[in-house]
Amino acid sequence: MTGELALRAVPEVDMALHRSRIEEAERRMRRSGWRRHLPQRGHLVLMPLSIIMVLPFVWMVLTSFMTDSEINRIPPTILPHHLNTGGYSTVLASSDFPYWFLNSLIVSGAAVLAQVVLCSLAGYAFARIRFRGSSVFLILLLATALIS
Repeated sequence: MTGELALRAVPEVDMALHRSRIEEAERRMRRSGWRRHLPQRGHLVLMPLSIIMVLPFVWMVLTSFMTDSEINRIPPTILPHHLNTGGYSTVLASSDFPYWFLNSLIVSGAAVLAQVVLCSLAGYAFARIRFRGSSVFLILLLATALIS
């Protein structure tokens, strides 16, 4: 048994019931043969949503390689006829883009580092210290971590 070693005997708990539940869960998780490669029910919802989320980014990248006439054409072209990198060379040559990128890298790196350190310390404190209102503060901490 896989779960038998991890379970400790508790006086009011039936170990046979636990073993049967563990076996049932393991049986349900095992999918053998060609059924292992079939999408599950959640994938049928997630795949169309992921395509909807990714399409604007694909359109943005494809449009960045189009000429102005291809961008403004009606009906619009989906794929560029040839790769035009003139926009990229113009931005890199005539602006302070490397400095802007370095500034963004420094600011975002500092924010991520501060978030990791402070949330780790706060998480440890919430796990070890019980006080009145700790669950409310934990929810507020998680909400602000998700927002930022």
